[in-house]
Amino acid sequence: MTGYVGLLPPILAAIGFFAWRRKTVSIFWLCVGVLALILALGERTPLASLIYHLPVLSRFRVPARHFIEMAMAVSVLAGLGVQAVLRKEVTKRLVLITIFASALVITISLLVLLSNKLSGYALAKGVAPLNMLPWANSAVGTPIVIFLIAAATLLYWHKQPNSLLRGALVLSLLVIDLASFGWFFNWHESSPRKEILNAPVAAAEYRDLLNESHERMLSVRGTLGTVDELPPNLSRVWGITNATGYGPLLPARIMYLLSMLPDGSIASTWKNADDQSLNLTSVRYVFLPGSGTTKDARGITWNEENMDTWLGSGCDHPRRDSVRFNLATPFRATSVGLVSRLACSLSLKDGEEVARASLTDTDGNVQTVSILAGRDSSEWSYDCPNIKPKMGHSRAEVFSSFPAKMYEESCQGHFYSAKLRLNDAKPITSVEIQWVGRTGAMTVEKITLIDELTNSSEAISPLSIEGSQWRFIKEAGEARIYENPRAMPRAWLVPEALNLKPEDILSAIKTSKLPDGRAFDPSRVALVEEPLSFASQANDQPTSTRITQFSNTYMEVQTASTSPSILVTSDVYYTGWQATLDKAPVQIFRADYALRAMKVPAGTHTIRFEFVPKTFYYGVAISIFSLLLLVGLLALSSLRERQTVVTGE
Repeated sequence: MTGYVGLLPPILAAIGFFAWRRKTVSIFWLCVGVLALILALGERTPLASLIYHLPVLSRFRVPARHFIEMAMAVSVLAGLGVQAVLRKEVTKRLVLITIFASALVITISLLVLLSNKLSGYALAKGVAPLNMLPWANSAVGTPIVIFLIAAATLLYWHKQPNSLLRGALVLSLLVIDLASFGWFFNWHESSPRKEILNAPVAAAEYRDLLNESHERMLSVRGTLGTVDELPPNLSRVWGITNATGYGPLLPARIMYLLSMLPDGSIASTWKNADDQSLNLTSVRYVFLPGSGTTKDARGITWNEENMDTWLGSGCDHPRRDSVRFNLATPFRATSVGLVSRLACSLSLKDGEEVARASLTDTDGNVQTVSILAGRDSSEWSYDCPNIKPKMGHSRAEVFSSFPAKMYEESCQGHFYSAKLRLNDAKPITSVEIQWVGRTGAMTVEKITLIDELTNSSEAISPLSIEGSQWRFIKEAGEARIYENPRAMPRAWLVPEALNLKPEDILSAIKTSKLPDGRAFDPSRVALVEEPLSFASQANDQPTSTRITQFSNTYMEVQTASTSPSILVTSDVYYTGWQATLDKAPVQIFRADYALRAMKVPAGTHTIRFEFVPKTFYYGVAISIFSLLLLVGLLALSSLRERQTVVTGE
């Protein structure tokens, strides 16, 4: 976001304000411009704090967007300035004073650029020493040259404002003035190369697979992923259906359903076996960054990604007593490395057993080692000032720290590392961590098997959790690809609909548990917010769905069932979608928190979904009406001006 409005337009805007200073319109737009500029500075001014507490205005994001109003104000005032010059209502003295004042502002700005303070700031940010001398830096020298030419052109035009040639010269300079900034803007150095249009080999392969099944892929890191991870901004160009996208442009419910951040990345909970969100959105493949590992000072290999797996029942997390990891290839280990943290554990004492690690070898033998508070793990907020005095155990060895807040007070949180020695060096096939603490909870972040005999180590993948539906496919360039065998098809029939509140539906999807304690199976039950209770009497009868036509705005589905059912599609419920059943209009309702659904009677039917956004057509109609009204007003204004000229003559 930039607030650049050129060099000549502000000069014309100043002329316009002083030429029309007795008119309300000039005062209004001056106030708009100044206020917008102050708001665009955000927290740099006290006004931002006031705006933050005002209703409606407090909901606005990115203060720099107020540059739009500032640019509008400069444009209107510059138009008034042009009109005043054309009417010969501007004196040469006013033009010279405005040019001189502008030159003074540019000179002061140049002195600031040449100061050591700016160079010091650049060095602090890791930027090479800056040379801001105009003859050495074209980004500084070019605007100065344009200003000098603009000043001369303005004086030249002011002498004969009705000259077509001089007017064309001013217009040409305005175009060059505004375009010059774009030449030095960051797109010039950081815009993608044209080679980016050539999709990686994996992209073509998975595009064909997904087009055939009408399912989706998902890049876990969103727009931050590498080219090989098929980020959503590029996968769209390559014709690949991606479940994620640019957060602010997506419906809020999809963001909550997928636990998505504004950059399109999704929270680590997607790996949980109980989380049905990716199943419901027909995500067949996920693309992750390559096997990211790192070594600590002792040479132990760790996964860069944290598991964030909670054990215990403290801190309002669902109770989980154990977690098990199965290794695809056995690895001989003499000890096991663990990165973890305790939570809500202030009352735990030094040496108190909080968990046990059980390692199974290829012979089926199990070795168990204890995980102790104070030695192997500690409360994550140990060093927070309002927590430390209440601690009942010591601080274990810190693996890494992160900024945190506890009771609105800033502090540092910690992850802790432990090295648990085994009795025998055996090839390990699985590792289980079991919570046995009397209170609190623990998060398991990283686990590594260590072989001190060969000075080697093997980091355990977070996706090797027992019960995980994710199946490793391959590594493609800088990406790892996993398949989800439990992904729902693009459309399916269920025999039952259950009415719940939105928050209960989302909870059921994330935990696979309904409020009444039953398991939630999306292939059997649709969770709806409509006052609808629906249950077929023939729950076990076979059903079928087949997509016969498909595009971004149209889908045709053929269904067959021996009893009434609910058709659910993995597409977003959104205003503008219309449906017909055997060419008769039917109601679409929201199911499974964010998806489309409708009732389907027994038998064979053809259902068509079509996107017809009425608001878009309303907008087109309003735009056409506004354009016609503008043309009419201009014609009326021209007619009145001609009548005035005739009357005057």
